[in-house]
Amino acid sequence: MQNGKLTLLIHALKTEEYKSFGSFLQSSFFTKSEGVIRLWDLLLKLKKQSKLDQTKKEIIFKILFPKNKYSDVKLRNLFRKLTKVIEEFLIFREHQNRPTDREILLNKIYRRRNVFSLFEKSGNKISKELEEHPERGSHYFLENYQWRKQHYFHPNTEKNSTSVLQLQDAFQHLHHFYSIEKLHIEVELRNQERIYAQQYDENFFNTNIERFAAPTLLKKVSELISTQDFEIYKEVKTLFYERMDELNEGDRNISYTALLNFLITKSRIDPKIYNPEIFTLYKSGIEKEILFSDNKISGITFSNIVTLASQLSYFDWADNFIKIYADNISDKNKSDFTTIALSQLQFHQKKYTQTLATLLNYNFENYRFNYNAKILTIKTYYEQFLADVTYGELVESSILSFEKYIQRDQRLSSNQKQHYRNFTFILLNIYKNNKLDKKKKESLKKIKTLDNVSNKIWLQEKIRGKA
Repeated sequence: MQNGKLTLLIHALKTEEYKSFGSFLQSSFFTKSEGVIRLWDLLLKLKKQSKLDQTKKEIIFKILFPKNKYSDVKLRNLFRKLTKVIEEFLIFREHQNRPTDREILLNKIYRRRNVFSLFEKSGNKISKELEEHPERGSHYFLENYQWRKQHYFHPNTEKNSTSVLQLQDAFQHLHHFYSIEKLHIEVELRNQERIYAQQYDENFFNTNIERFAAPTLLKKVSELISTQDFEIYKEVKTLFYERMDELNEGDRNISYTALLNFLITKSRIDPKIYNPEIFTLYKSGIEKEILFSDNKISGITFSNIVTLASQLSYFDWADNFIKIYADNISDKNKSDFTTIALSQLQFHQKKYTQTLATLLNYNFENYRFNYNAKILTIKTYYEQFLADVTYGELVESSILSFEKYIQRDQRLSSNQKQHYRNFTFILLNIYKNNKLDKKKKESLKKIKTLDNVSNKIWLQEKIRGKA
């Protein structure tokens, strides 16, 4: 038979699989063509008679369609359909015979479709099945590495000391996998040395892969994270943009995130220098679609971009960004992110009446946004107080009300509560000592010693602005 692939696949089927494939083929999900079923019956008969390879396709067509004129297109179409079903059957059988591989595929599906509970449950099942087998070969280390890495980097995985241990395990599993695979190849090459009298230089077994973009860049990224050095940052940034086309999506995102996190850390010390650089990086991430996945952007990134653009007085740009990308927010409570972003824009435009209207006339779906809204409301009242002292009572009452809200809320950790309490404590001191320079200098000194405080830079600006 002159269809190499189909013939090879039929020969690949085991005798005991003929019956189960026949049942598989009968499923309307895989084929609705009676011609494909009759083709299989005929080819199976020829296979059993050891005539499959010798029978010409014209004869096959004549048996299938005795009243029709030979059509090569029609027969090839039947061959193609049957080939596809056999391939699907072989995949199905492989999963039946290798349940761990089936679970691994399901795990990938759950991850891609963002079914986190099933993804996590499936991953734990894979780990348990791997541990139950005594083998500790490269397959064991590879699958453990992939599960731990994917679980750690899943957006629903909480990043804490426990998850960091999982990432450490992933690193070790990857190292073991690499070592074993490299040794497999090295052993075979050493064997070939003896057969072909070919000697390998020792440097060959320590191949330098840094000529490729990903390892070169990622090594520099690791150095940047360790040193937090601005010169290293510039090297990473240059290398990233020069060789971005050579990177896969994962390596590109890791490198970009490292650049962004470096600048954000530095901006906490000197925002005037680093915030414009962050904004440039954000714009690049938008233009090159680094910040998007399936045309979606995370709500946190969306609101951070608007806030930063507003802080830098790029008001028209921020307003346009909201209008263009609000519908692209990936989070289910996208309207919460949009409302907070819009109120941040209005606040920095000094449109305080509009800011309050936006915040007070909207009910947030996620309770965490209430904290953002309440703090921005307090800041707005304080800005109005600086221009009109009659707003003083609103400042004090809103701070005290917020403190009670924090106290009653059982959803926050003690560390989170302290984060907000430090804000209210300092602002209340600033408000009460508005005309006392000595007290405000004490507040400035106090805030410098606190790391866990909300809106720290804004508080420092308010102290200095009146000192």
